Amino acid sequence: MGRWIAILAIPAVLIVAVLMWSSLRSRDTAPEPTAELQSRPPDLVPTPAPAPGPPVEEPIVLPAVDTSDAFTRGMIATLSRHPQFARWLVTDELVRRFVATIADLAQGSSPMPHLRFMAPAEPFAVRESAGRTVIDPAGYRRYDRVAEVFESLDTQGTARLLRRMQPLFEEAHRELGLSDRSFGDDLARAFANLLAVNVADRPVAVVRDESLWIYEEPGLERRSSAAKHLMRMGPRNAQRVQAKLAELAAALGIDVG
Repeated sequence: MGRWIAILAIPAVLIVAVLMWSSLRSRDTAPEPTAELQSRPPDLVPTPAPAPGPPVEEPIVLPAVDTSDAFTRGMIATLSRHPQFARWLVTDELVRRFVATIADLAQGSSPMPHLRFMAPAEPFAVRESAGRTVIDPAGYRRYDRVAEVFESLDTQGTARLLRRMQPLFEEAHRELGLSDRSFGDDLARAFANLLAVNVADRPVAVVRDESLWIYEEPGLERRSSAAKHLMRMGPRNAQRVQAKLAELAAALGIDVG
């Protein structure tokens, strides 16, 4: 996280430096004031307006993780106008759920234990095709709402909020005992993992394994749990999620390769 915050700060620093250099140079080369101006009272001599600098975000006072739900809810409520987004915000432990989700995605693990409130109500659906059991493409629609909500997020607003709430996320990340890496490291890795998933637009065969459906093709079944969650959304929804992830990565200055 610190790395991409530093990257985002570089353009601002360059702008300030250019403005300072231009201001000093104009003073060095400015002509001598005319006699008319010298004869006028000092308070009537026009002075140039200061050059505008880059906008500065006001610092915010962050609460402790234990008491952060109301604060976090208020901060992120404006990121999307989708009605389902507001309903999801009713859940508790928002910061801890978000950070744990990112940590799991960074490791390729399933984030479902933290996101059960987002699970679709419709069951997993299959159908028979040419003697094989394949995932029913109509069943992908049960993830349409998740993709719609994610797609509706204000990209720049979300990136700005992630930067401003970074200390709170890092605090929750330390609670997980992941001392070998930061929340920012996990965020970048989670983005890269999900953007690397190739969701093929073709019938996908599955077979029964006791009470579960698994992919018939060993290469697909060997993929990480996080990758298989994205694949289960179907090609169209996965592409929508990946497009928004790419936008967010660019806004945050995260290099996903």
